[in-house]
Amino acid sequence: MKVAALGHATLDHVFGVEAVSLPPAKLRARTYARRVGGMGAVAALAARAAGAEVAFIGRVGDDPSGEAVRERLDSAGIDTTRLRAFPMAQTPVAAVLVDARGERLTAGYRGSALPGDPGWVEVPACDAVCTDPRWPPGAALILREARARGIPSVLDAELTEGDILEHLVPLASHPVFSETGLAAWRAGPQEAALRIAVASGAKVAAVTLGERGVLAWDGTSFLRLPAYRVEVRDTTGAGDTYHGALATALAEGRALPDALRFAAAASAILVSRSGPDRELASSAEIAALMERDDTVPLPA
Repeated sequence: MKVAALGHATLDHVFGVEAVSLPPAKLRARTYARRVGGMGAVAALAARAAGAEVAFIGRVGDDPSGEAVRERLDSAGIDTTRLRAFPMAQTPVAAVLVDARGERLTAGYRGSALPGDPGWVEVPACDAVCTDPRWPPGAALILREARARGIPSVLDAELTEGDILEHLVPLASHPVFSETGLAAWRAGPQEAALRIAVASGAKVAAVTLGERGVLAWDGTSFLRLPAYRVEVRDTTGAGDTYHGALATALAEGRALPDALRFAAAASAILVSRSGPDRELASSAEIAALMERDDTVPLPA
């Protein structure tokens, strides 16, 4: 199966610290790693690790950080012919502090001089697409293309500025919200908000709830699935991994409950790992965790 991923790519500098202090302070880092981050790029890496052939569409600067992003994606076997490096632009970068509990604090710089016009974008032949909202014109283009082709499209419906989600959610077949993203998009009960997403044009709408699992609405009924039980060590990239793995599962033709479990397992495996060489979940590892079916009980 083939997945086309479009969106945000960053070069992350990840520091492992004992605790994050919000007042001005000097923190001593226990570990350091340089990783590719960004919602779209991590989703692409997750989809590739989960077994898909992946093409990544994105924007970076013609600078060392952009070249490092390309090298990492290339090394994973991802097609980067549509990752465009723009002269005089700066690649997005981030500093990520991960504490001893696996929680994180991120300071991100979204780059500069990255053109918004997606007229140069060509979506390759694929079985599913995924995108994030950080490059709205590009996201709208790939979502419309997926709908025209009749293939699944996963939107990372994260918290955004303005009314970006108002335009993107109706274009996606599978918008998957974070809790903050869903609350910002529609205030009130989550069930009502998911109903509105489907009524606006989505096929399935879901919200990820961390250790409380996922809630999805398919236009007919709600589906509540638990999270897998793991020891959390680093939550960086958990949501991005979920979206990339979900796109892979949908490209493979899995039914909705199985696709959501597949995505949850991939995300759980990722957050159970830490360190400079943290690897994303392979298809075999995902299958093994799904087989064990060790989940956190759903809230009453």
